[in-house]
Amino acid sequence: LQPQLQPASTRSSKTSSATALAHPRKKPQPNSPPESSGTRPPSSPSAPVPRPPFPDPSQHPSRHQQALSSLR
Repeated sequence: LQPQLQPASTRSSKTSSATALAHPRKKPQPNSPPESSGTRPPSSPSAPVPRPPFPDPSQHPSRHQQALSSLR
C-alpha cells in the first residue's frame, strides 16, 4: 500500500497544483476584482439610497425593482 500510495500522492499533488495554478490565475483575477468591488458597493449604497429618494416604492414595486436591477 505504501509504494502505491506514494505515486498516487505525487500524481494527485501534481494535478492539484497544476489545476490550482491554472484556475486561480484565470478565475480570481477577473472574477475577484469585479465581484468584490462591483457587488458590494452597489448593493450596500444603492439599497439605502434609492429608498429615501423613491417615495412610491409601494405603489410601483415593479419599477423600483427594475431600477435597482438596472443599476446593478
